[in-house]
Amino acid sequence: NLNYAPAYCEATDKIAFRCQNEGSRTSDIYLMSASKGKAMIQATDTPDAFENNPSFSPDGKLLAYDKQSYAYGYTNPFSFSPYLIEKSEIWVKNLETGENTLIGNGYQPTISPDGTKIVYVKYAADARSCSLWVMDIDGDNQIQLTDAKRGYAHAPKWSPDGERIVFQSTKKDKRD
Repeated sequence: NLNYAPAYCEATDKIAFRCQNEGSRTSDIYLMSASKGKAMIQATDTPDAFENNPSFSPDGKLLAYDKQSYAYGYTNPFSFSPYLIEKSEIWVKNLETGENTLIGNGYQPTISPDGTKIVYVKYAADARSCSLWVMDIDGDNQIQLTDAKRGYAHAPKWSPDGERIVFQSTKKDKRD
């Protein structure tokens, strides 16, 4: 198994992560106890997509994640060869009820420290750049934070107080 993108929830002592079985072209989100180890619970199950980038609400009751479908080019999880995300959605799963809710399009969702907002990445229409957006936990009030024309903004994380967002940036057409 190839395990990626771990997220830890202090309130429940759980770890959520993307698990891709060897040879599989999809992945799901799994949960496990951080202190007890190996017993894993499958949290998502979609046979035709990569479910990735889990993020817990502060109380551990909600889990945001993205579900991505690729159009071409993805052959090796360790390869950085180009691929095109055909469809990328953000879902929130209520871990108490099992209810799964589609809340928007994008990927790399991260729930704010107060549990009210999600910062995420959204590709531009031409798929040649991406920007950061923020929305309410239910998908309402989507606001663009960065300019996609300048390049790629991804891997957003909230500061502990929820006042700032840090992210990785790659400028468009930068050659140095």
